[in-house]
Amino acid sequence: MSHLSTWYFSFGEWMYKLFILNICWILLSLSGFIFLGVFPATVAIYATFRKDFQASGDIKLFQTFFYYFKKELVKANLYGYGMTLIGSILFLNIRIIGQLETSLLNSVLMILTYGLLILFLLVAMYFLPVYVHFQLKPITYVKYAFILLIGKPLQTIALVVCILVIFYIFYRFPVLLPFLGVSSIAYPIMKYSLTFFTTQKEA
Repeated sequence: MSHLSTWYFSFGEWMYKLFILNICWILLSLSGFIFLGVFPATVAIYATFRKDFQASGDIKLFQTFFYYFKKELVKANLYGYGMTLIGSILFLNIRIIGQLETSLLNSVLMILTYGLLILFLLVAMYFLPVYVHFQLKPITYVKYAFILLIGKPLQTIALVVCILVIFYIFYRFPVLLPFLGVSSIAYPIMKYSLTFFTTQKEA
């Protein structure tokens, strides 16, 4: 019975953190009128999870989140909109190629562009954990994110499956989005990434 009570307590504490950080993300994103707030708020949620994992849960969520939001206000927007631009260009290329006359060359270009888009999304998935964990040059963040992507392919696949399951749950139960939308996705990504960083450091 004590084990069951401990499990309930741990689960409740975990859900509480996800809820609080997601509300922080919404409020701070809105404080920057979305377009100035969403990227620093997203960086803050990853940085707060990292701090929480390293401190074994003994941190002040509100203060930590707000600290990282203010600290990363400028850089997060620069990186965020830079990556958004790259993703938009890739997506636009797919739309343009799709409207061209069907040919072998266009089919090859479409496959290559889809491949680049998928690679970009996977690297972007790891970019934030790398960014909040290391102090690096801009291009080196991308390099480390790519290394993290290919370093543990099976774990990366498992993480992608986990995220897809979360997306499916939100698709079926959209009412959960305001309470757990961003935090429940950031949690497993940061958790796995930090485990990888620790393993590499010990190695």
